[in-house]
Amino acid sequence: MNILFFTTYAIWGFSEIWLNRMMRSDRSDVQDADKYTLRGMVIRSMGRFFTVDVTIRQGHQLKTDGFFRYVRHPSYLAALISFFGFGLSLNNWFSLGVLFVPVFIAFMVRIGVEENVLIGQFGSEYLNYKKRTSRIIPFVY
Repeated sequence: MNILFFTTYAIWGFSEIWLNRMMRSDRSDVQDADKYTLRGMVIRSMGRFFTVDVTIRQGHQLKTDGFFRYVRHPSYLAALISFFGFGLSLNNWFSLGVLFVPVFIAFMVRIGVEENVLIGQFGSEYLNYKKRTSRIIPFVY
């Protein structure tokens, strides 16, 4: 069981490192909007517009279909589920709190940054999208 546990989390950890290295924005993109704050089907659905830093690429279009029809930040939802599951797998409340709460807070800050950038780029189109979708928890928040 220990081998499975460590293998699973090693794969998860390496996938996060890979995303951070391989999915960065290009020099031609509007960069550094995330101010250094820092998943697969959601990332794949974003296509070339997905980056790990908050960036508006040339020709960027607002994504409102698929998962984005229900929540504005589905990749953060998926990541939060991962961290919550990791905390639960350690089988104690302290680990769950230490793993989940800081990540949740960091994601909420980052979502605020992203939404400000998206409002700046898309204006009323994004504001209307905000009115009809949940931020991170479908139909709740």
